[in-house]
Amino acid sequence: MQTVKQIPDFYFYEPDSITVEEHFLISIFNKVIGEDKEIRWVIDYCSDDYLMNIDDANLKKLADHGNASASWVLAHRYLTGNDAAAEKRGFEYIKKAAEQGHVEAHVYLGMMYMEGFGTPSNPQEAFKWYKLASDKGDATAHYAMAQFYANGGVVEQNFDECFKYLRLSAEGGYDDGQAEYAVLLLDRGNITGAIDLLEKSLKQQPSASCMKLAGFALINVGTEECVNKGYECLQYAAKLGEPEACEILETYPTLESLKRYLSK
Repeated sequence: MQTVKQIPDFYFYEPDSITVEEHFLISIFNKVIGEDKEIRWVIDYCSDDYLMNIDDANLKKLADHGNASASWVLAHRYLTGNDAAAEKRGFEYIKKAAEQGHVEAHVYLGMMYMEGFGTPSNPQEAFKWYKLASDKGDATAHYAMAQFYANGGVVEQNFDECFKYLRLSAEGGYDDGQAEYAVLLLDRGNITGAIDLLEKSLKQQPSASCMKLAGFALINVGTEECVNKGYECLQYAAKLGEPEACEILETYPTLESLKRYLSK
């Protein structure tokens, strides 16, 4: 590694002669103050994956310098603990990462406030952070916003807003958003669009409840294509232990047995 000349509060080096990793180590072990451009360079070019290999003490240094990714990685280290103290520390660093602009942290912080995970439940704060992430285009946050407008309470119930956010979530590739928006498309007669979305959703990890909902909606349409895809959705939900899906498959253990019943 190139020798770095240190003087109070600053350092010098030849940027083209060292690797990103070396630059990173130099930056965290030298004193950096104010709006130093070189620490910003490290923050821009060091990924979350690289930060996973940095020890807690140095992650804290970077987090204190405003590195949202360092705060994010450190938070997840705390959240792997099984005690309330670790959860609280994890919440603190998730909040720091969110305040430093980490979009995934915005979503995770919204979830923590909603579920009361590491902090007392606060739906209003949850909405605030989900909205910030949604405004930045996060598909998971779009889905959360749809639920807020569907249920009301924190915001006034508004199905037009709910449908808007479900569409954005589906277009963004979020599996549950795709599944629920597919049901809306079925209600509007767009069978091709609905099945296309469900195929995309099934390639990911949608929730059992969303797949059950989609499965029943498809089967109710009654066409062969819809019944085939609906049964596939119910099979997926049953594998995850969804009770109603399991009951249907116990009654109709094969697709053909379901079709025979529907043809009566």
